[in-house]
Amino acid sequence: MPKSRSERLAEANHHDRSSYDNMSAEDRINELKKIHPGIFSYRVFNDDECNKLENKIEKKIVKKAERGCFKTFTVDRSPLRNKYFFGEGYTYGDQLERKGVGQEKVYPPGQIDPIPKWIVKHVINPLEKQGFIKSDWVNSAVINDYLPGGCIVSHIDPVHIFERPIISVSFFSDCALSFGCRFFFKPIRTTQPILSVPLRRGCVVKLDGYAADNVTHCIRPDDVTDRRAVIILRRVRDDAPRLKSTEFQRLLDRRSENSHFSHKYVRDKRKREDSDSERKSKKSRHH
Repeated sequence: MPKSRSERLAEANHHDRSSYDNMSAEDRINELKKIHPGIFSYRVFNDDECNKLENKIEKKIVKKAERGCFKTFTVDRSPLRNKYFFGEGYTYGDQLERKGVGQEKVYPPGQIDPIPKWIVKHVINPLEKQGFIKSDWVNSAVINDYLPGGCIVSHIDPVHIFERPIISVSFFSDCALSFGCRFFFKPIRTTQPILSVPLRRGCVVKLDGYAADNVTHCIRPDDVTDRRAVIILRRVRDDAPRLKSTEFQRLLDRRSENSHFSHKYVRDKRKREDSDSERKSKKSRHH
């Protein structure tokens, strides 16, 4: 008899381990002493302010994206998480021609929509006034919009692309930022984090130093129980590598090809579903 998903997950979890699981208690304590100083968390936006900003995320970002109002590379969709890049964007994941750390590159100028004025006025400016970030420092704003069960795998924000610190502001619901997890798939699961930091609605988290550069962080699917969005504020380095025109054209070609196959898959799926419905309808009429 085939095993249930919960049985497969329990069996997989029994064998899944990260490098932190092999550390002694003393080594784990020493590692945490390095991580903690680079994490700062503070609630900046109250419930009323959150409501207003969440309304702007929905109406001025999500709805506009659905109407096709943004440039091609501003919006990156996936089943349980959509990303919206403003100011600057960069290649990552399946967009990379060569996989691996340090292969990410910034898009050519003009390929990403500018940072919306409401983000500057209602998010960036208040953080500048409170001293979280330097004036006119932010040139990249990314909104990650998660559905329940969405995640972002363990990673370190590319040090050759972004200056430090990394600033994030959470909206819609509470979540957690996990450090040192290892991801596994089919079914998707993670090891236990060496550290988990609560991400409260309206809370600003600042990552710097060892926490930003030497240990991975992630959002685990188990921690996203409701819709959640985060605005990530960073500065792209002046010397960050950019895609050359030929590289960008190849990226456009791959995206177009993937889009073609995606649309073909949807069309074929609909044809199969229509055919199945027709067969079932004929069968019911015969009976």
